[in-house]
Amino acid sequence: MTGWNLPPGCRVTDLPGNEPEDPVWEKLSDILYEHLDSPLTEKMIESVFDKVMELINEVRGDAYRDGVSDEAMARDHANGERDT
Repeated sequence: MTGWNLPPGCRVTDLPGNEPEDPVWEKLSDILYEHLDSPLTEKMIESVFDKVMELINEVRGDAYRDGVSDEAMARDHANGERDT
């Protein structure tokens, strides 16, 4: 989906259902539901923990890249550069 018809200052990710966190929440719920049908063993708990930590690191990386991008856009705007 492109943002050609969005109001100024709006990004596609601002729309509900198009947020970068949505796929992560879906992955997290899949991980948890996968283990709800059986008794949790120590190995299963470790597996769930590892998978959740992978997701957390993925989200942290995405958040960092998004923040760097926003910072660069703000800096360009302050320097008088405009998107064309």
